[in-house]
Amino acid sequence: MDIRTIDLSEGFDEAEAIKSLRLAAQSHGLFFLKALSDEESSKMLEISKDFFALPEEVKREDSIDYTHGYLGPGWQLLDPGHQSRADTKEAFCVGPELEDQAVQPPFYNNNTFPDAHLPEMRGLMTRYKERMFELSKRLNRIIALSFGLPGDYFVHTFEESPAILRMLHYAAEKSDVEQGVLAAGAHTDWGMITLLLTDGQPGLEVEENGEWFDIREPKGTLICNVGDMLRMWSNDMYISPRHRVVNKTGLDRYSIVFFFHPNPKTVVAPLPNCGKPMYPEITCEEHLLSRYRATRRAPPV
Repeated sequence: MDIRTIDLSEGFDEAEAIKSLRLAAQSHGLFFLKALSDEESSKMLEISKDFFALPEEVKREDSIDYTHGYLGPGWQLLDPGHQSRADTKEAFCVGPELEDQAVQPPFYNNNTFPDAHLPEMRGLMTRYKERMFELSKRLNRIIALSFGLPGDYFVHTFEESPAILRMLHYAAEKSDVEQGVLAAGAHTDWGMITLLLTDGQPGLEVEENGEWFDIREPKGTLICNVGDMLRMWSNDMYISPRHRVVNKTGLDRYSIVFFFHPNPKTVVAPLPNCGKPMYPEITCEEHLLSRYRATRRAPPV
C-alpha cells in the first residue's frame, strides 16, 4: 500500500498539500503528516506510559464518561460481529469542557487529571490537544480547497467542536484474530478526521479490497485518516478506511489519538458539488451517539 506523506510544517506548499490530500483521500483515505517535533511526540508518549503505569485504583479516580477521564479494560467492543470479547485496551480522554458549552454530556463535561500523581500531565495534554486542534483546522482548509470550496468553508462548522484527545494503552497480550481477540476491533472512525501518534510498535492494520495491510508510519509523522463524516460530505469521493489493531508481539503498545468532530448540531450531508446525494442528512450528534451506543461494552468505572 503506497501511502502519501503531506507536509504541513512551517512554510509548507499549500498547492502541493491540496493535491496530495485529494489523491490520498480518494485512494486509501489515509496519509502520513509532517507537523510535530520529536520533542512534542516523545513527551506525550512518556506521560501516557507514566499514567497507565499508575495503580488501577488511582486511575479509576479519574473516571467520568466515555469522552472524559479514564476508561478501564473492557469498555469498548468495536466489532461485535467478529469479536469474542472487548478490545484489549484502556484509555484516558480529554474532551471539551462543560462550563464552556450549552450542551450536556457525553459531548461536554469537566475534565479531571491525576494532579497529585502526575502534576505535569494536565498541562501537557491540554497543550497537545490545542496543537492538534490548530493542525486539524489547517487540514480543514486544505480539505475545503480540495473540493474547490473557499478555504474557510468549514470554519463555523467546527465552532464548539466536541473533539476528543485520547491516550490508549493496548495490553501486552497477543491478539488472536481467528478467535475474535483483538487489541481494537475493525471499524471506521466516526468524525471528520483522525490524527494518530504511535510509539512505533506494529499493530495498526487497514483493510482494502478484503485484504489487511500493516501500517508503519515514517519516524516523525502522524497517521491521518478520513472519518465517516468527511466520507458523507464527499459523497463517497473520499474513503473512510476500515482499520483495526492486532497485537502481534505480545508487548505493550501506546498511541495518542485526536478525533476531530464538527459541532454536534451540524447537519452532515453531501456537498453540492459532489454529485447526486448518496446519504440522507444526519446531525453530528445523531451519528456519534449511534456509534457510542453500538460499541460501548460496559460502564467506564
